[in-house]
Amino acid sequence: MEHALIIAAVVIVVAGGGSAALVPWARSRRQHPPAGPSGSGQPDQASEEQAGGVGTLERPAEPGTEPAAPPEQAAPPELSTPAEAPPARPAVERPPPSAGRLARLRGRLARSQSALGGVLLRLLSSGTLDDQAWEEIEDTLITADMGVAPARQLVEELRT
Repeated sequence: MEHALIIAAVVIVVAGGGSAALVPWARSRRQHPPAGPSGSGQPDQASEEQAGGVGTLERPAEPGTEPAAPPEQAAPPELSTPAEAPPARPAVERPPPSAGRLARLRGRLARSQSALGGVLLRLLSSGTLDDQAWEEIEDTLITADMGVAPARQLVEELRT
């Protein structure tokens, strides 16, 4: 059951990240529609000739007449791109530095309302943790039916 929940959470995070990455891409595509090959939206003569399309032939000039000036082609409209500043990255919140193991344990024990938590909190908050205090902590854990070996292991890990 736990594995299924973990897999589902990973799938949701990956899908959310993928869709979040596609949103800016889709917005930029809507703002700048794709232009034709020359940018004017009309096909080039070179592309028509390469494609083998039907074109118009110019008649040779008749003798005695001036050749007509070629029609001027309209200059392609310049696409103006607004000067967009790159989007500012949001400030990353950094969590406060984690407290030491004993400080976190004291905080959790303070929220605890059990007799065991109260005894351990009193011993750990006494200010100085000498060998006698560590033995009392170990005895409290053993009397709480934790067992000798796990109690000793926990006390050793807390001492370091």
